[in-house]
Amino acid sequence: MEGFIRRAAARGRAWAAGWACVGAAAFAPVYASIPPAAPGERTTPAGRFTSQPGHNAQGEDVVWFDYAAALAIHRLRPGPAAQHRGERMGSPDSADKRISAGCVVVPVAFYEAVVRPSLGRRPGMVYVLPETRAAGAR
Repeated sequence: MEGFIRRAAARGRAWAAGWACVGAAAFAPVYASIPPAAPGERTTPAGRFTSQPGHNAQGEDVVWFDYAAALAIHRLRPGPAAQHRGERMGSPDSADKRISAGCVVVPVAFYEAVVRPSLGRRPGMVYVLPETRAAGAR
């Protein structure tokens, strides 16, 4: 997973795109119990998912793509300072973006401008592409 999200328009042309943080582990079991999940189990599964707008336990709006596994697309939220989440999201190294428990985490501005209007109002289709190279490989 390259940690990149794209919203396609008609005929497959990119309408909007931006960096995203994804599961901390690659090639881990797809449906790990969350929480707690060991670092090697925190993965973002590849596949085609029917998305559903909803809310997390804190009442924030999110877009669920696998509700049973507690996986959603949501805004970057503050985390422990040691994680440097905002800086890691902007890093060109895909390994730096492996910090979530499996959710797809996007910048607040991208969520508000792209995710909320296109997926946050009604069910939709989300495609998570499989990783084809090791994290950090060019």
